Amino acid sequence: MILDNNYKQGFTIVELALSMSIVSVLLIAIVTMSIQMGRIYTKGATMLDLNAASRTINADFTRSFNSIPSIEWSNPQTTFEASQNYVVRPNTSESQAGAYCTGSFSYLWNTARILNAPESGRTVSVRYDGATTSSTEIKLIKILDSSRQYCADSTLWTRIPRGGQVIDLLPQTESGLMIYDIRFHSKEALHDQSTNQRIINISYVLGTSDANLGLIDMSNMNCRPPSDIQGAESYCAINKFDLTVRTLGRR
Repeated sequence: MILDNNYKQGFTIVELALSMSIVSVLLIAIVTMSIQMGRIYTKGATMLDLNAASRTINADFTRSFNSIPSIEWSNPQTTFEASQNYVVRPNTSESQAGAYCTGSFSYLWNTARILNAPESGRTVSVRYDGATTSSTEIKLIKILDSSRQYCADSTLWTRIPRGGQVIDLLPQTESGLMIYDIRFHSKEALHDQSTNQRIINISYVLGTSDANLGLIDMSNMNCRPPSDIQGAESYCAINKFDLTVRTLGRR
């Protein structure tokens, strides 16, 4: 038998089509799995940031309020407003910024209602000295303020000094966490006249950035169902935290 050395056997079109189909299915599966793993990682990292930020804020509130003698509530008949040491702007349930002054230190914040707004229509109320009107640097800070000047004169909100006087309680993170709402509650029944101790309830809503995404239902402060979100890839996380603190009272 004579062999033809010029004869070369190859793949048929059918075999090539089948092999390409199998490779395509494998590639699609790998891409899909990678996307799912990315979403799981994003979700985990976001929840980790959220829990870590809430622990930092809770620890600071507890430590700080436990160290001051007391806070005189200027209007004990209400559970929300205390005009000398609690200022929000505008003075409505949908505030965009605010300050709470203890007489030792003050907290100032911009809420997500203004931070999530388009930059062209945004004027951030609390910002560092020299910062632009649309700066997103300040979300929640603590600053030395023994005279409660930030509650007496809100024009100072645009001239926050940089440096050691300021502690940033909510720095920039990959998930872009911000305050959606924060409230300080007290009333005369929570004030012990004999010791001058006062109980203060603090509630705040902490969530991820939602600029132009529509992930968060602002009226109910929760994440929208995935079916209601058009083309959004970011992960949404928002949670309300409640904390009760007690002032030191008389020494």
